[in-house]
Amino acid sequence: MIKKPLLIRHVISFKAVVLFFLLVHSRTFSQTSVTRIYTDWNGYWTSNSATGTNNQPNTENNLLAFDWGGKTYATGVNNATLTSRSIAFENSLFRALKIQSLEYTSSTYFLQGSMIDGSLTNRVLTPPLLGTTSVPAELAYRLTDGINGLALGTGIANIKPASASFKVGTNNVLVGAIGDNIPDIVVTQVASPNSTVDKFRFVDSNNVTVGVSVNVNFTSMAVMGTYRLDLFNANNGAPSSTYAANETRDIRILAIDLSSFGITSANAGQIDSFVVDFSGDSDCAFIAFNKNSLKTAEVALVKKASMTGCGKEGSVINYTFEVTNTGQVPLTDIQVTDPKISTISGAPVASLAVGATAVFTGNYTVTAADVALGRVINTAKITALDPSLNIVEDISGNTNNDDIPTSINLLDPPVLGSVKNITCNSLGTIALSNLPSGSWTLERNSASGTVNTTGSGTTFTVTGLAAGTYSFRVTNSTGCKSPSTAGTTISSQTTNTWNGTSWSTGSVPTLDQNIVFTGNYPPAADPNVDLYGCTCLVSGSTAKVTIKTGRTLTITNWVNVATDQNLIIENNASLVQINNASVNSGSIIYKRSSQ
Repeated sequence: MIKKPLLIRHVISFKAVVLFFLLVHSRTFSQTSVTRIYTDWNGYWTSNSATGTNNQPNTENNLLAFDWGGKTYATGVNNATLTSRSIAFENSLFRALKIQSLEYTSSTYFLQGSMIDGSLTNRVLTPPLLGTTSVPAELAYRLTDGINGLALGTGIANIKPASASFKVGTNNVLVGAIGDNIPDIVVTQVASPNSTVDKFRFVDSNNVTVGVSVNVNFTSMAVMGTYRLDLFNANNGAPSSTYAANETRDIRILAIDLSSFGITSANAGQIDSFVVDFSGDSDCAFIAFNKNSLKTAEVALVKKASMTGCGKEGSVINYTFEVTNTGQVPLTDIQVTDPKISTISGAPVASLAVGATAVFTGNYTVTAADVALGRVINTAKITALDPSLNIVEDISGNTNNDDIPTSINLLDPPVLGSVKNITCNSLGTIALSNLPSGSWTLERNSASGTVNTTGSGTTFTVTGLAAGTYSFRVTNSTGCKSPSTAGTTISSQTTNTWNGTSWSTGSVPTLDQNIVFTGNYPPAADPNVDLYGCTCLVSGSTAKVTIKTGRTLTITNWVNVATDQNLIIENNASLVQINNASVNSGSIIYKRSSQ
């Protein structure tokens, strides 16, 4: 768990959790932890303790295997890599349990390997949010990404306190897996845990606990490795202001046998779902199970949108819905529903064999409200019945492995290009491309209001931008309107402040920085250097700034002395202003000796 300033979205524990269990009574779990892990970072990486700076994964990497109870258990991600390294392993298969949505609070964070965005210093959520705020499906996706959903480089910290249910299916537990000393659940913790316990349990179709609940306190588990990551606010995907780029966190993993949940051959058939009671300090990367312990009933819905030309009010969007039986048992009564589409052709389907796909179609007419947004976003749902008449469902996504809403732009938005921040001699600029052919109207939005610009051509550079954040949308000559781009920030020059002892940036100012003096200059130990800056402000009533003999203060633009005569230029010292600044204020003492 992260030491949270306000937190809740993962205290920063990371990718974690391969689980499987039941409950009637509650007990604190104290089973043997995993003793070594193997992942595919840089092709192959293994660790059994905290790792040093040069040996810390920083991208998405998948769990290949783990040691537990004296044996190595492969996860099925890439057994060939283990074989090539002469690792003897048990041929098991683990897969993350799928979750439809995950709630968050103001203290919840996206966790992401620091190099997933290609930089150790920049922080860019990858993939980005579909809109300005995240939806529960986008959080849930981070728990099921990677090969078989077992990626150890993305996750969620400080999940909102709540219960999350993962469908198992009545009578789908394999009785032979109970008490066989083969791990059925693996729970991984990849951050800084606290003593708050997470509770895991199985329930029947009436949500009654089967067996016993298992309480896990991750602070008692040994560290298996250390990795590097960035943190992003869960509500909008912005980099966390509380945590720096390229932070480090530890990885802990716990493996559990079904018998620890009080599951027996007598009650195994009652299990319908696996439930996790998130504490609010829960940091999770994935929740998985040993597929050799279960028969799985799963279905996936992929939704695709297409449109002829650009979209205006009255335009028609065509949708296809691809339903695939991704489980291990046949499904019946397949139904597809979508709140925006009243008629879906081809549904329902009476039965769908394992691995089979059925395709449905529907269309939607664009409304004025859609035009105002510049795009149409919607989600469909598939429901089916497994052999035990349990409902199996999935929310539509872009692939079988996610539940991200389908989005189609009525007109493609401008593409943000190079950004030039404000310099001492010029305001900021933002280059745009992918503008529609023919004439267009560009809408620029910022805190200071909206500005419309007309033009033509597929590229355009917006100039004269003051410091602030800007977004853009475009309307073509036929009236089709795009959604807004993400916000892009124009920054002003850096201010370098002398407080009487040191410079705020840690070094002597340069010509592209604004100089502010709030304390006396120079110090007793005179640095004996020339000073350069864009502007110069001598602030306050007590700060006296003296440019010593032989030194020069060179300023590109204005000089402002808040209290007169607190800027002193000694004999044979100089004040040089590059531009003819009419906005100088205050007065100075300029000493010259003559015969």
